[in-house]
Amino acid sequence: MTEIKLEKTFPPNTKNSRGDYEEFTKSLPDDSCRYAVYDFEYEHQGATKNRIIFLLWSSDLSKVRTKLIYSSSAEGLVSKLGAGVQRQIQVTDRDELSYDEVAKKLVQHTAGY
Repeated sequence: MTEIKLEKTFPPNTKNSRGDYEEFTKSLPDDSCRYAVYDFEYEHQGATKNRIIFLLWSSDLSKVRTKLIYSSSAEGLVSKLGAGVQRQIQVTDRDELSYDEVAKKLVQHTAGY
């Protein structure tokens, strides 16, 4: 992979962060990999939190070569994005990609904040 192309952008979050996220996840292909940077909003201890996440979607249905290329290039891309990325998450199926599962991972990481 020699370049990364911007495939799609989504408007800034509306009042329905779960709905926005679900709309975003529907755009990810079932049989390929994608990188995404997403401003994820969730609740933790009664407070609304936002985290900029780097998401590596590596579908179980993707070709092995594609998965290897994406996973081996992810760290280099995240380092180029800099400190703006607050959490990296890799998911391989739609269940892991769900709003609740991603929020759960962020809450575990946010415990000290």
